[in-house]
Amino acid sequence: PVIVHRDIKASNILIKNDGTCCIADFGLAIDLDDDLHCGKISQVGTVRYMAPEILDGCISYRRDVLPMIDVYALGLVIWEVLTRCKDSEGSLSFFIQEYNPIFERAYFKELGSSPTKEMVHYFVVNCKSRP
Repeated sequence: PVIVHRDIKASNILIKNDGTCCIADFGLAIDLDDDLHCGKISQVGTVRYMAPEILDGCISYRRDVLPMIDVYALGLVIWEVLTRCKDSEGSLSFFIQEYNPIFERAYFKELGSSPTKEMVHYFVVNCKSRP
């Protein structure tokens, strides 16, 4: 089965005496082969380890995209290990309050936050109607 952890972070990686790493805390994990989760996937996890496109809501929670969420979080963990940089107390709340989206959705002003398929087709596919 394909398992997506959805909360990879330094505190969820355990290191054995021989140096082997193990991932822990599968409370938010889902099995992508289990159709029961289809349509019930949402933004979860630790904000510090979320990809910018998730924080901005620009990602669709498709089965082929979800594993990349874990890859991004693992990249941050590796960065923390290599730089010995840790999140200090209080900086996370500042990060959440001051977060400015990096990615702006294409045609957001015209389409809004919940465009229909027809609206997307009109603005994106039909080049004559592009602003």
